Amino acid sequence: MMPTSDVIWPAIIKLQQTEELVYLACKSAWIDYVLLEQHVMDPQDELIDSQGWVYALKSPDQLTMQSCPGQKTQLVKQLPSIVATEQQMTSLQLIPLVRQYAAFLEQCCSAKLAFNRISEGIEIIAALEQNS
Repeated sequence: MMPTSDVIWPAIIKLQQTEELVYLACKSAWIDYVLLEQHVMDPQDELIDSQGWVYALKSPDQLTMQSCPGQKTQLVKQLPSIVATEQQMTSLQLIPLVRQYAAFLEQCCSAKLAFNRISEGIEIIAALEQNS
């Protein structure tokens, strides 16, 4: 089974180079994140949506020319694209990642974190970010 082409927000980014997880409330939060952090994104980073669907983050390979009336033509780098995969994460697979992230943030009792749905795990990540 394949996910729909649209991400079900909120979502998280699972960073491959660290135990950090990034909470994204909506598509505009994704755009803000990419604009600020695109230079440090790893090709192996993944986006996980509220239904557990895993998306690859593909960096654009090219710059595009953009011109507006009355202005110079300039090179513009495109945003990375979110590409659906056939992977769907379960809550049992997400629990250890959330526990590692809580430990990374030095939150006590991280081993006791548990949830039944992916969306609940994403809510915990949002709460952890707010409290750190």
